Amino acid sequence: MSHYASTRLASITSFYGARAPIPSNSKGKELNIFSLNPNVNKPRSSSFSACRRQVQGNSSEANQKLYKASIISTELSNLKITQRMFSTHKKTRKIDSKVTFSKIAIRNSSISKIKNNNNSEPEPENPSLAIKNGSSNSNTEKLTDSNTSYDIINGNTGEYIRKMHTSELINTMAVFKCCSKEWLVKSSPFLIDLSNQLGMSWLSNSIVKNTFFKVFCAGETETEIVKTVKKLHDNNVKSMLDLSIESDLDMSIIFGGGNKSSLSAKQEKHKREAQNANADNIYNGYIHSIDMASTQPDSFVALKVTGLIPTDSLYRLSRFYFYVKSGYETASRISNASSGAIDYQSFVKNVLLNIPGYNQLRMPQEDINKLSKNIFESIDSNKDGKVDWVDINNGLTINNKLTRSLYLAEDDQNINNINTDNNRVIQGANKFDLDEYDTMINRLTKLATYSKEKKVNLVVDAEHSYFQPTIDQATLEIMRKFNAFTNKSDKDSKSDYYNQKPIFFNTYQLYTKSGLTRLKDDYELSVREGFAFGAKLVRGAYMVQERDLAKKLNYESPINETLQDTHNSYNSGVKFVLERVASRQKKFEELISNNNKSNASAKNEICVSNPVVIVASHNSESAQLAINEFLRLGLPKKSSNISFAQLLGMQDTISYKIAELGFNSYKYVPYGPIEETLPYLTRRAQENSSVLDGSNQEYDILKKELYRRFNI
Repeated sequence: MSHYASTRLASITSFYGARAPIPSNSKGKELNIFSLNPNVNKPRSSSFSACRRQVQGNSSEANQKLYKASIISTELSNLKITQRMFSTHKKTRKIDSKVTFSKIAIRNSSISKIKNNNNSEPEPENPSLAIKNGSSNSNTEKLTDSNTSYDIINGNTGEYIRKMHTSELINTMAVFKCCSKEWLVKSSPFLIDLSNQLGMSWLSNSIVKNTFFKVFCAGETETEIVKTVKKLHDNNVKSMLDLSIESDLDMSIIFGGGNKSSLSAKQEKHKREAQNANADNIYNGYIHSIDMASTQPDSFVALKVTGLIPTDSLYRLSRFYFYVKSGYETASRISNASSGAIDYQSFVKNVLLNIPGYNQLRMPQEDINKLSKNIFESIDSNKDGKVDWVDINNGLTINNKLTRSLYLAEDDQNINNINTDNNRVIQGANKFDLDEYDTMINRLTKLATYSKEKKVNLVVDAEHSYFQPTIDQATLEIMRKFNAFTNKSDKDSKSDYYNQKPIFFNTYQLYTKSGLTRLKDDYELSVREGFAFGAKLVRGAYMVQERDLAKKLNYESPINETLQDTHNSYNSGVKFVLERVASRQKKFEELISNNNKSNASAKNEICVSNPVVIVASHNSESAQLAINEFLRLGLPKKSSNISFAQLLGMQDTISYKIAELGFNSYKYVPYGPIEETLPYLTRRAQENSSVLDGSNQEYDILKKELYRRFNI
């Protein structure tokens, strides 16, 4: 084992080794990680502007004090007005008519127009235009319900900022200021690597731990983590605990070496033993996460599959998907069927014969033909003699005994071929990879079993596109088991079709070109096979790496070409799931009404439990669109079919405003040893740098609060 690998394993083992109870006198540093970020600055009064012009023309000390006093007075006044306008968490609380009577009239007028002209205009490409112009089919205008403003963009109160310690305030400001320096963010990975090479990792780790780590991570000790979770819960914000340990691929697997290892059999055995010891420690870490999450209701634990299986195995197994996908696309083009379904002959000719493992089968042709027929019949879900992509993608799996051998390349052959269609480097798997997959499934199954016992939900994070096919396959396998319907009937209001909550979720990266299609296909699979669908929607976090690799290997980037394409994909995904929720809710209410004709209100007392969508976005416009779509569809206010999530330390204003409105609001709460969280922290710095307006606005409001405390 390399020095790095042994050090890494030691750090994880020490972090998760003996799980002794925390002594009663142990002290964990309390982290109040809150920041304020209104997306639109409040206009200052004309009297303030006049005062500012007058003072700026005179540099005397007295006038400067007057200028500072006017800032404090005006900002406090604005804060009080904002509190009166938007602090309406309880429906019985009335908005101050002196401040907002005209705004209410305008909003009510907008609602009337929406109801009368629903679906009469096409939705603009950019949701921000809809908000600014007040004309959108998705109802991005400000909505009210019983005097409650659902405008999360302009309606933020940010009262929680007063709870921050001054030291935390200053540290958060410093972090956001660093994030605004693009040169520093781009140089950070190099600087960290350099400090490690010079034997000064203790210095870089100390700097990161006392700055970025405090803002974006919950801590290293259980005391720190539980305190952060409780603090969020006290503010009606729930938690998604994330053990921030992830693994990436050794690029030599892609650029050379393939399936054939240069290690001796003994070395290969030791390598796999070390990898599995590492995975077992991470598994124990997830068990610990579930224990901590169970201290608060409705919590989640996020899982990264790359921590539970060797990444080279994960990569090789995922190559199978691209052979199958390219073969199906060829068959679909030839058949030109609107449904995308293909017959048996096309399936064999274009799909099976495109798989290297199928061509390497060592058996008589008669037996191959029989196997082919059995495979086709096993994946034909409706037995109509045709299969579509949902059938194929979820039938040709490692778990299917008929197709398992097709993943294999010959043991003595180095498979490192270039696909002639798209120049993608594709490699075959070996028998050890299949064993590793089985072990990973066993770990996931035990985690799901334990989380169900502890009443904690699990969500599998999305990762690099070259891992994602096998991650999806494993996730759907667990969802089939733990989200399964016992009673699948949609004619029975008491069936699991309406009442089964998903406890295992998948994540969909909608900055990928395939993300929206994958979301729709997986939902369709849940309908066909009868299990509760749970989806977390994100834009994505690996854009730079994905595009760089695509460029090096000369294949089409999996990432959307433009930012607007990603916005459109994300918002379409949100609408897709919510429309399915509304459709199922309507059917459910009709059944309830028919069964309770004497009780007309009965249908309003119960909500469907699936599907469920988590809108995990820092884009305030997407969050606003989701809320407006939820209201437009008339879903019950107490419905738990939609939740919102933001990363700890980012877009806190949105998180707390959403919680105030009564929706499920989550914070993604990373934690772990500082050495293991560095990749995560680097991406957070890059993300804040790329969303410069948001971080600058957070910085400005934090600065304003700091000035208020020091009477500046």
